Amino acid sequence: MADDEENSELQEKVTDPSDEAAAAKLWSVYTLEADKYDKALVESWKSDMEGLLIFAALFSAILAAFIIESYKTLNSDSGDLTVQLLSQISQQLAASANGSTFNIPPTTPFTPQPASIVCNALWFISLGLSLTCALIATLVEQWARQFLHRADMRSAPLIRARVFSYLYYGLKRFHMHTVVEIIPLLLHASLLFFFGGLVAFLIPVNRTIWIITAAFLLVVIGVYTTLTLLPLRYLDCPYRTPLSASFWQIRQSFRRIWPRLSDALWQILHTCHQIFAHRHHGPSDSEAAGTMEEKEISSLSAHVELDPADKTADDSSSAKEETMVQAIFRTAGRSDWGRDHKSLVWTMKSLADDTELEPFVEAIPNLLWGPYSPREAYRKHLLRLVHDTDVRLDTRITGLFDSCRTGVLSDADRKRRLITCYKAFWAFASLPELVQSATESNDTVDFSHIYHRYTSIDSDAETAPYSASAKAVICWSTFWHMKGRIIAAQEALSSYAIETSQGGNPDLSGVASSVQDMHKKYFGFYPPSSLGPHHSSTTRR
Repeated sequence: MADDEENSELQEKVTDPSDEAAAAKLWSVYTLEADKYDKALVESWKSDMEGLLIFAALFSAILAAFIIESYKTLNSDSGDLTVQLLSQISQQLAASANGSTFNIPPTTPFTPQPASIVCNALWFISLGLSLTCALIATLVEQWARQFLHRADMRSAPLIRARVFSYLYYGLKRFHMHTVVEIIPLLLHASLLFFFGGLVAFLIPVNRTIWIITAAFLLVVIGVYTTLTLLPLRYLDCPYRTPLSASFWQIRQSFRRIWPRLSDALWQILHTCHQIFAHRHHGPSDSEAAGTMEEKEISSLSAHVELDPADKTADDSSSAKEETMVQAIFRTAGRSDWGRDHKSLVWTMKSLADDTELEPFVEAIPNLLWGPYSPREAYRKHLLRLVHDTDVRLDTRITGLFDSCRTGVLSDADRKRRLITCYKAFWAFASLPELVQSATESNDTVDFSHIYHRYTSIDSDAETAPYSASAKAVICWSTFWHMKGRIIAAQEALSSYAIETSQGGNPDLSGVASSVQDMHKKYFGFYPPSSLGPHHSSTTRR
């Protein structure tokens, strides 16, 4: 009684006109989202039904032509009767000429061949399924139009939202999604019956053609079965049939009942084993007492072990409620490093101009750095995009940076793009830690080709702080990258020294080439004053 009073009070509060008016903006958001979802759903239904209607109409017309020829085999042919009567008349006249008597043989009733009965039965069933598919598809199109029409009949956000909700949950309550999925299944079954009838039709015609057609039918059935079961094993498989969802539910149900079924089978086998052992080996009193104790212990163990089984059953029950679509979204939502990297590479290759590239570059700082520390989730991804010769993310960012001096952008857009590039340079350049070996330099980025471009970009008061910070960190990153290469050259020289001490003659061309490349690349990177007075005097000389 108290609950009824509480519900009535809540109902009065909900139906208060002032509260309803205040909730109009909230429900308008629901209406906007529901309108997009429901219209997309209904439009997909309508397009599917149109395709099914066209196919069902063409298939029914073709099937009707076959039936017109095949149903004649169910009745006696008038031409055969005429030939039989003429044969009897000829025999009777011949007997009269010879002076002998002619006995008219009794007429045997017409009996259609079993192959004709099977053929026509399958084809008529196929025609019925095809027409049923067309009828239901027509009804679904009508129901879809009515759904959209009724949902748009009111303009008030609250009323329209409730109409959307009422009609949509009506679709779910009466399983209209299932009805829509059944329609293609009817057409598939119709095709299967047609091929089966075709095989039966060809049995009395020609054995070779019948065998070829039967083999083709078996191949079709095998492919259809594979397409049905393949999504159960691989959720990312795009091939599926209307039966895939049904087999998915059967599989989930089997997983739910299997723990209890296996436990029951184990109990039955254990009991049979005990009975068999008792009949062949009569226990003594002490053994009987021990057996009773074992039974009590096993009983207690069974009760103790029942909880994990129940837990497994509960987990399986929750899994049973999971549909195939939900399982796909759950599996797809898991992090996959390889798939994510391929997606990022494809994204970079598909960004054709700077306008498309800029939002991607703008997201880099937040991917690499959190409020207080670097983020590790996408660090390897972005560094691989930098070192990938087909992508070269750093070069793409440099091109975006150079576009700021073309004069095409407005002053506001130019400043925004400059700050975006500075932040991206800073995020990449601040990643490397202290390099102690050549292999550790893989996480560093060489910015030597970017550093001198700063002189061609004028910085103002708004972009100057970003420019100075990025410039300093770029020097830091390039220094550690250069140090990694120096360490690699040092390690190579050490190995050459050992080889020389052992009487070998190592080839130093590789190290020499690397050192010359570093000298050419980094000599002008740091100003002479930063390298010490000895280097400055040497340079002047």
